[in-house]
Amino acid sequence: MFAYGTVRYSPIGLEYGTVLYWDHLWIIFMQPKEQPVAKSPSPALSPPARILEAARRLFFEEGFSRVTTDRLCREAAISKATLYKYYPGMSDVLVAVTSAEGDRFEPVSPPEIDSLASLRAALIDYGTRLLNFLNEPDIQRFNSLMHEEAREHPEVALVFYNAAYKRTLKQLEDMFVMAESHVEIDASPAELSELLLGMWEGMGMIRVGLCVEKKPFKKPSEWAELGVTTLLDGAVR
Repeated sequence: MFAYGTVRYSPIGLEYGTVLYWDHLWIIFMQPKEQPVAKSPSPALSPPARILEAARRLFFEEGFSRVTTDRLCREAAISKATLYKYYPGMSDVLVAVTSAEGDRFEPVSPPEIDSLASLRAALIDYGTRLLNFLNEPDIQRFNSLMHEEAREHPEVALVFYNAAYKRTLKQLEDMFVMAESHVEIDASPAELSELLLGMWEGMGMIRVGLCVEKKPFKKPSEWAELGVTTLLDGAVR
Protein backbone atom coordinates (compact mmCIF):
# COMPACT_ATOMS: atom_id res chain seq x y z
CA MET A 1 0.00 0.00 0.00
CA PHE A 2 1.31 3.41 -0.96
CA ALA A 3 0.39 6.84 0.30
CA TYR A 4 2.04 10.23 0.18
CA GLY A 5 1.70 13.68 1.64
CA THR A 6 3.75 16.64 2.81
CA VAL A 7 5.32 17.40 6.12
CA ARG A 8 6.94 20.42 7.77
CA TYR A 9 9.81 19.09 9.85
CA SER A 10 12.98 20.91 10.77
CA PRO A 11 15.34 19.10 13.19
CA ILE A 12 18.43 19.69 11.04
CA GLY A 13 17.70 22.88 9.17
CA LEU A 14 15.36 21.30 6.58
CA GLU A 15 11.92 22.68 6.07
CA TYR A 16 9.54 20.89 3.71
CA GLY A 17 9.41 17.34 2.41
CA THR A 18 7.32 14.61 0.82
CA VAL A 19 6.10 11.63 2.83
CA LEU A 20 5.72 8.22 1.21
CA TYR A 21 3.98 5.30 3.00
CA TRP A 22 5.17 1.89 1.87
CA ASP A 23 4.80 -1.44 3.60
CA HIS A 24 4.13 0.01 7.09
CA LEU A 25 7.07 2.37 6.76
CA TRP A 26 6.90 6.11 6.39
CA ILE A 27 9.70 7.41 4.16
CA ILE A 28 10.38 11.15 4.24
CA PHE A 29 12.07 12.78 1.27
CA MET A 30 13.30 16.09 2.59
CA GLN A 31 13.77 19.20 0.50
CA PRO A 32 16.39 21.75 1.52
CA LYS A 33 15.20 24.85 3.29
CA GLU A 34 15.06 27.85 1.03
CA GLN A 35 17.80 30.37 1.75
CA PRO A 36 16.94 34.07 1.97
CA VAL A 37 17.73 36.01 -1.14
CA ALA A 38 20.36 38.70 -0.67
CA LYS A 39 19.15 42.24 -1.11
CA SER A 40 21.05 43.68 -4.02
CA PRO A 41 21.82 47.40 -3.97
CA SER A 42 20.33 49.60 -6.65
CA PRO A 43 22.38 49.43 -9.88
CA ALA A 44 21.83 53.18 -10.24
CA LEU A 45 24.10 53.83 -7.26
CA SER A 46 27.80 54.49 -7.70
CA PRO A 47 30.23 51.77 -6.49
CA PRO A 48 31.11 53.66 -3.26
CA ALA A 49 27.42 54.17 -2.51
CA ARG A 50 26.67 50.48 -3.14
CA ILE A 51 29.51 49.51 -0.83
CA LEU A 52 28.25 51.73 1.99
CA GLU A 53 24.63 50.65 1.54
CA ALA A 54 25.54 46.96 1.67
CA ALA A 55 28.05 47.43 4.49
CA ARG A 56 25.59 49.35 6.64
CA ARG A 57 22.97 46.63 6.31
CA LEU A 58 25.44 43.81 6.97
CA PHE A 59 27.05 45.53 9.95
CA PHE A 60 23.64 46.17 11.48
CA GLU A 61 22.45 42.61 10.91
CA GLU A 62 25.59 40.63 11.75
CA GLY A 63 28.15 42.91 13.41
CA PHE A 64 31.38 44.18 11.93
CA SER A 65 33.62 41.21 12.76
CA ARG A 66 31.39 38.69 10.95
CA VAL A 67 31.38 40.53 7.62
CA THR A 68 34.14 39.43 5.23
CA THR A 69 35.37 41.24 2.14
CA ASP A 70 33.99 38.42 -0.03
CA ARG A 71 30.55 38.78 1.52
CA LEU A 72 30.56 42.55 1.20
CA CYS A 73 31.64 42.42 -2.45
CA ARG A 74 28.93 39.89 -3.24
CA GLU A 75 26.23 41.97 -1.53
CA ALA A 76 27.41 45.20 -3.16
CA ALA A 77 27.78 43.55 -6.58
CA ILE A 78 31.37 44.72 -7.02
CA SER A 79 34.79 43.14 -7.41
CA LYS A 80 37.48 43.12 -4.73
CA ALA A 81 39.56 45.42 -6.92
CA THR A 82 36.73 47.97 -6.86
CA LEU A 83 36.38 47.66 -3.09
CA TYR A 84 40.11 48.23 -2.51
CA LYS A 85 40.08 51.15 -4.92
CA TYR A 86 37.86 53.09 -2.52
CA TYR A 87 38.56 51.40 0.82
CA PRO A 88 41.92 49.72 1.56
CA GLY A 89 40.43 47.57 4.33
CA MET A 90 37.25 46.71 6.19
CA SER A 91 38.10 49.16 8.98
CA ASP A 92 38.04 51.93 6.39
CA VAL A 93 34.58 50.80 5.32
CA LEU A 94 33.40 50.93 8.93
CA VAL A 95 34.86 54.42 9.32
CA ALA A 96 32.97 55.56 6.20
CA VAL A 97 29.70 54.03 7.42
CA THR A 98 30.19 55.71 10.79
CA SER A 99 30.74 59.13 9.19
CA ALA A 100 27.67 58.67 7.01
CA GLU A 101 25.53 57.81 10.05
CA GLY A 102 26.66 61.02 11.75
CA ASP A 103 25.64 62.99 8.66
CA ARG A 104 22.07 61.74 8.99
CA PHE A 105 21.41 64.24 11.77
CA GLU A 106 21.86 67.69 10.28
CA PRO A 107 19.78 70.18 12.27
CA VAL A 108 18.59 73.36 10.62
CA SER A 109 20.46 76.54 11.48
CA PRO A 110 19.00 78.08 14.63
CA PRO A 111 17.39 81.50 14.41
CA GLU A 112 19.24 84.57 15.61
CA ILE A 113 19.71 84.22 19.37
CA ASP A 114 19.49 87.63 21.03
CA SER A 115 17.69 86.92 24.31
CA LEU A 116 17.12 84.27 26.95
CA ALA A 117 13.75 83.43 25.38
CA SER A 118 15.23 82.85 21.92
CA LEU A 119 18.07 80.76 23.40
CA ARG A 120 15.58 78.61 25.30
CA ALA A 121 13.41 78.12 22.19
CA ALA A 122 16.40 77.22 19.99
CA LEU A 123 17.74 74.69 22.50
CA ILE A 124 14.35 73.03 23.03
CA ASP A 125 13.82 72.73 19.27
CA TYR A 126 17.29 71.26 18.78
CA GLY A 127 16.87 68.85 21.68
CA THR A 128 13.49 67.62 20.48
CA ARG A 129 14.85 66.80 17.03
CA LEU A 130 17.95 65.17 18.50
CA LEU A 131 15.98 62.92 20.87
CA ASN A 132 13.56 61.93 18.11
CA PHE A 133 16.59 61.01 16.01
CA LEU A 134 18.07 58.93 18.84
CA ASN A 135 14.73 57.13 19.19
CA GLU A 136 15.09 55.61 15.72
CA PRO A 137 15.76 51.84 15.92
CA ASP A 138 18.58 52.04 13.35
CA ILE A 139 20.38 54.66 15.41
CA GLN A 140 20.07 52.54 18.56
CA ARG A 141 21.46 49.49 16.74
CA PHE A 142 24.32 51.52 15.33
CA ASN A 143 25.14 52.96 18.76
CA SER A 144 25.30 49.41 20.18
CA LEU A 145 27.49 48.31 17.28
CA MET A 146 29.94 51.13 17.90
CA HIS A 147 30.27 50.29 21.58
CA GLU A 148 30.89 46.64 20.70
CA GLU A 149 33.61 47.47 18.18
CA ALA A 150 35.29 50.34 20.06
CA ARG A 151 37.85 48.24 21.93
CA GLU A 152 39.17 46.39 18.89
CA HIS A 153 38.88 49.38 16.53
CA PRO A 154 39.81 52.56 18.45
CA GLU A 155 40.13 54.54 15.23
CA VAL A 156 36.49 53.78 14.49
CA ALA A 157 35.50 54.77 18.02
CA LEU A 158 37.15 58.15 17.49
CA VAL A 159 35.30 58.67 14.20
CA PHE A 160 32.03 57.76 15.91
CA TYR A 161 32.70 60.18 18.77
CA ASN A 162 33.57 63.00 16.38
CA ALA A 163 30.62 62.33 14.08
CA ALA A 164 28.08 62.00 16.89
CA TYR A 165 28.98 63.49 20.25
CA LYS A 166 31.63 66.05 19.30
CA ARG A 167 29.55 67.42 16.44
CA THR A 168 26.48 67.72 18.66
CA LEU A 169 28.47 69.45 21.40
CA LYS A 170 29.86 71.92 18.86
CA GLN A 171 26.39 72.78 17.57
CA LEU A 172 25.12 73.36 21.10
CA GLU A 173 28.21 75.39 21.96
CA ASP A 174 27.64 77.64 18.94
CA MET A 175 24.19 78.50 20.26
CA PHE A 176 25.52 79.41 23.69
CA VAL A 177 28.24 81.51 22.08
CA MET A 178 25.59 83.43 20.12
CA ALA A 179 23.75 84.14 23.39
CA GLU A 180 26.80 85.26 25.38
CA SER A 181 26.48 88.94 24.49
CA HIS A 182 22.79 88.98 25.46
CA VAL A 183 22.54 86.57 28.41
CA GLU A 184 24.74 86.35 31.51
CA ILE A 185 25.51 82.71 32.22
CA ASP A 186 27.76 81.36 34.98
CA ALA A 187 29.52 78.74 32.84
CA SER A 188 31.40 78.45 29.57
CA PRO A 189 29.61 77.44 26.35
CA ALA A 190 31.57 74.16 26.32
CA GLU A 191 30.57 73.33 29.90
CA LEU A 192 26.92 74.18 29.26
CA SER A 193 26.88 71.99 26.16
CA GLU A 194 28.23 68.96 28.00
CA LEU A 195 25.83 69.43 30.89
CA LEU A 196 22.81 69.77 28.60
CA LEU A 197 23.67 66.79 26.42
CA GLY A 198 24.25 64.70 29.53
CA MET A 199 20.86 65.65 30.94
CA TRP A 200 19.12 64.93 27.65
CA GLU A 201 20.61 61.47 27.25
CA GLY A 202 20.16 60.72 30.96
CA MET A 203 19.63 57.02 31.69
CA GLY A 204 17.56 56.41 28.55
CA MET A 205 20.41 55.33 26.28
CA ILE A 206 21.89 53.18 29.06
CA ARG A 207 18.60 51.32 29.56
CA VAL A 208 18.36 50.67 25.83
CA GLY A 209 21.98 49.54 25.68
CA LEU A 210 21.27 47.03 28.46
CA CYS A 211 18.08 45.90 26.68
CA VAL A 212 15.96 47.01 29.63
CA GLU A 213 13.86 49.17 27.32
CA LYS A 214 13.44 49.48 23.57
CA LYS A 215 12.95 53.23 23.32
CA PRO A 216 15.13 55.69 25.26
CA PHE A 217 12.87 58.76 25.14
CA LYS A 218 9.12 58.36 25.51
CA LYS A 219 8.33 62.10 25.29
CA PRO A 220 11.21 63.79 23.44
CA SER A 221 9.80 67.33 23.39
CA GLU A 222 8.93 67.33 27.09
CA TRP A 223 12.29 65.79 28.04
CA ALA A 224 14.17 68.31 25.89
CA GLU A 225 12.31 71.20 27.52
CA LEU A 226 12.92 69.86 31.02
CA GLY A 227 16.65 69.63 30.38
CA VAL A 228 16.86 73.17 28.99
CA THR A 229 14.77 74.63 31.80
CA THR A 230 16.83 72.87 34.48
CA LEU A 231 20.11 74.02 32.96
CA LEU A 232 19.17 77.64 32.35
CA ASP A 233 17.43 78.09 35.67
CA GLY A 234 20.62 77.06 37.40
CA ALA A 235 23.14 78.85 35.17
CA VAL A 236 21.55 82.16 34.18
CA ARG A 237 22.20 85.10 36.52
